[in-house]
Amino acid sequence: MPFFDEAIPMIRALIGDVGPTLSYSDARLEEVLCVAAKLLLSDNITFDYSYTVSISTHSISPDPVDSGDNAFLNFVCLKASCIMDISQYRTKAAIAGISAKLGPASLDTRDHIKGFLDILNTDGGPCKAYE
Repeated sequence: MPFFDEAIPMIRALIGDVGPTLSYSDARLEEVLCVAAKLLLSDNITFDYSYTVSISTHSISPDPVDSGDNAFLNFVCLKASCIMDISQYRTKAAIAGISAKLGPASLDTRDHIKGFLDILNTDGGPCKAYE
């Protein structure tokens, strides 16, 4: 599907999943794109086409790339990237807050999560860009 051929590299760029070792499979990103598209359709944004989204079959019809609906493509990618970033934040929050000392050596990761939260809340992040 041309939509996924365009959207998956966009999401990877937005969430920083690039390089020789990828964090997410294409199938996982297809699923997140379909979830994002389904949520986007309930956000009362008017597009040139009426879309049907199936999460179970990973399909969007008509294909937004074939129909030239760049607005839909961009909104779905931003929404999906926001979903992925929020998921990452939850994971990082679950393991954040470690502080350990052993003699003169110490390890403190409590402030690490604040940097990721800044990404979610700043204008440069996909969540704010979607808004």
